[in-house]
Amino acid sequence: MFRKFIVLALVLSFAGMASAANLYFYGATGTDWNSSLAWDTNYSGGTGMSGLYPTVGDMARIGKDVSTISTLAGTGIAKKLQFRGRNSSLTVQNGAVLTTDGSVEIDAETAAGGSAVLTIDVGGTVNGAEQAVLPSSFTQFKIGRANKGSDSIVNVNGTLNAISQDTITNYKSIITFGIWSAGNGGGGNWTLNIGAAGVVNADGYLMNTNAVDGTALINITTGGKMVLLGDVRTQVQTDVIAGLIKGNGVAGAVGFTYDGSYTTITVIPEPMTIALLGLGGLLLRKRR
Repeated sequence: MFRKFIVLALVLSFAGMASAANLYFYGATGTDWNSSLAWDTNYSGGTGMSGLYPTVGDMARIGKDVSTISTLAGTGIAKKLQFRGRNSSLTVQNGAVLTTDGSVEIDAETAAGGSAVLTIDVGGTVNGAEQAVLPSSFTQFKIGRANKGSDSIVNVNGTLNAISQDTITNYKSIITFGIWSAGNGGGGNWTLNIGAAGVVNADGYLMNTNAVDGTALINITTGGKMVLLGDVRTQVQTDVIAGLIKGNGVAGAVGFTYDGSYTTITVIPEPMTIALLGLGGLLLRKRR
C-alpha cells in the first residue's frame, strides 16, 4: 500500500510539472497578484495580460528587468516564488495567505544596487520553502544572492512559515542569507526584519558571514519572535555575539530559550522597562 502511495504521488508530481507555467508579474494593469492581466509568460519585454495567474505547479516570478510593485489581498498559490526585477516588491496584506510548495527567492537578481522586498502585513501569512508532503528540488527560503550587490529584505509583521511538511524523508527547510552564489563578492545586504506582531517559524537558518559577499542580519522588534526547530542555542549565541541577530537594532539585545523541541529568539526588555514592570508589581501589591 505504501509503495502504491509513493508511485501515485510521483505520477501526480510529474503530471503537475508537465503542465507548469513560468509566469512573470509585470503589473501593467495594477498591482493585484490575482489579476490575470498582470502576469505574462514572456520574460522579455512582457507587459502582462496573459490571461493566466499562478496556481499549483507554476513558477511565479516578480518582474524581469523592470521595477514592479505587487500586492496580495486574497489567496496566492505557486510552486516557486522568485523576485526578478531591479526594484521589486510584494506585500501580503492582512488576511491574505501565500503558499509555495517549493522555494522562495528574495533577490533583485538583475541589477547591482537594486532591491527585492517581501512584506507580510499584520494578519498576513506566507507558507514557503517546502510545503509538500514529498520533497521537491526547491527547499530553501532564500534571502539574497552573494554575487549581485543588491538588497534583499523580508519584513514580517504577520506570520512566515518556512517549515517542511515532508513526512517521508524528513528533509528540513531553512532560511538562508546570501548563501546562493557565495564567494562571489557582491557586497549586498540580506535582512530579515521581524516586527512587533511578527512570528517566523522555521526548521533552521544559515548565514553567509563573508563580509565581502555582503551583510546578513536578523532584527527583531519587541513583541516579535523567531521559532526554530531543535536546540540551536549554540548557533544563535554565536550569531548574536557576531552582531548578526539584533533586538530593536541593538547588538546583544536578544535572548533565546529552548523548550525541548524549539529554540525561540525574542528581544530582552531594556533595564528601564524591567524596572518599571517591577515597580508596577510592587505598587499593585501595596494597593492590595
